[in-house]
Amino acid sequence: MVSYKQANLYSVISEIPIIYFKFDKIKLKVYNWYMTQTKTSYLSSRELIRLLAENRFRLFSAKEVRNFLAAENLAVKNLKYALHYLKSKGYIHLIRKNLYAMDNIYLDREPINEFEIATRLVRPSALSHLTAFHIHGLTDQFPLKVYAITLLGTKVPPKSFTYRGNSFVYVQLKKEYYFGFDHIWRGNTKIPITDLERTLLDGLIKPKYCGGMREVIHAYTIIDYDIEKLIAYALRLDASIAKRLGWILEHIGYENDLLKKLKAVPRKGYVKLNPSGKDTGNYNKRWQIRENI
Repeated sequence: MVSYKQANLYSVISEIPIIYFKFDKIKLKVYNWYMTQTKTSYLSSRELIRLLAENRFRLFSAKEVRNFLAAENLAVKNLKYALHYLKSKGYIHLIRKNLYAMDNIYLDREPINEFEIATRLVRPSALSHLTAFHIHGLTDQFPLKVYAITLLGTKVPPKSFTYRGNSFVYVQLKKEYYFGFDHIWRGNTKIPITDLERTLLDGLIKPKYCGGMREVIHAYTIIDYDIEKLIAYALRLDASIAKRLGWILEHIGYENDLLKKLKAVPRKGYVKLNPSGKDTGNYNKRWQIRENI
């Protein structure tokens, strides 16, 4: 296929007076010479792995490699075979269908970590729940799984999926509830994570994914957070979250004036303080909470 640049050059050549190009054959020779200067260069598999390493490919798909090569006016005659060959030699590793990882030997002492894999397996996604609790210093519990949130309807790996001993849990949320992000750095790699305030609220939504309800309540007492941001986030979520948050903040000493917005959120009936717990305990009329802890 002739590019716009190539076609334009040929049109320019065609406009040159016949005194300079006496015969059409000469024009054709000039055009063909230009084509030989811009044709695609084909790489061997070994040249490919070297190029990918030089350009800091860590986790990638075949499509990303193909697009990168095309932008550089390069190609591999059979990319599928080339990737299979590199995998067989241990230069790259297949994490899941069409997702490859560069071998650590090419990563300049920055091996791929489980957080990087979790947020690349599913897009969009961000580290969350117990993983985020641990990173933000909200718990001493060490997560045995990597937790992340993603959008409802996003394709996620099956629960049985593991990679190098790591398993992954994805919590799917409606678009309007998918907010409150920050990032962390692992070496030169930027990894998305729920910010502190959103992490605390996720503990009220799924405490079983954050070490349990008592661990979640304790987290509210051990770290400084932006109380106004926390309340603003809660008002964007389900009413039950506002009620749980109001109950906790009041019990740890926050004044009533600060909690008015949470108190005003309308809700019919009572909500369990611990959504994973039994339907027992005292009824708190002020916050419409069943104190089941």
